Amino acid sequence: MLYKHILAGTDFQELGDHAVARAVALATETSAKLTLVHVVDEIPAPNPLYAHYAVTTSIDQQHEALGRARTELERRIPAEARAAGLDARVEVRIGDAATEIVQLAQGIDADLIVVSTHGRRGFSNFVLGTVSERVVRLARSDVLIVR
Repeated sequence: MLYKHILAGTDFQELGDHAVARAVALATETSAKLTLVHVVDEIPAPNPLYAHYAVTTSIDQQHEALGRARTELERRIPAEARAAGLDARVEVRIGDAATEIVQLAQGIDADLIVVSTHGRRGFSNFVLGTVSERVVRLARSDVLIVR
C-alpha cells in the first residue's frame, strides 16, 4: 500500500528520532507528503495569588517552547530528503500528545501515523498508559509503532 500523507510524532528523544527517520524514509520512497509534529505540554493554570506574574511568565514560556520545537522539527528533515523533493512540513501543538496527534492526522488526511514506543509491557503500561498506545486506540488511519 502506498501512503499519500504520513504524520510522524516526536518527543525529541532518541526513540522519537527513530520514528521520524522511518517516516522520512517511507515518505521519500513513496513520494508521500510528510508532516512532523511535536506536542508541547499545556502549562497549568497559575496560582491566583500570583496571577499577573504567573500568566505573563507562562505565556512567554509557552511561546518560547513552541519556537524551540518548530526549530527542532525543521532540523529533523534531512537535506537529502528535501533535495529529493520531499514535501515536508512541521506542526507544533499544545495539549495532550495523543489527542493532538490524532486530531492533526484527521485534519490533514494523513493515512499513516508514525510514533515510537518505549516498549513498556504489562502493569506499568496499564497504569501509566503511553502516547503510542492511545494513538493506536484513537486513530482512524494506520499507525506504525517504531521501537
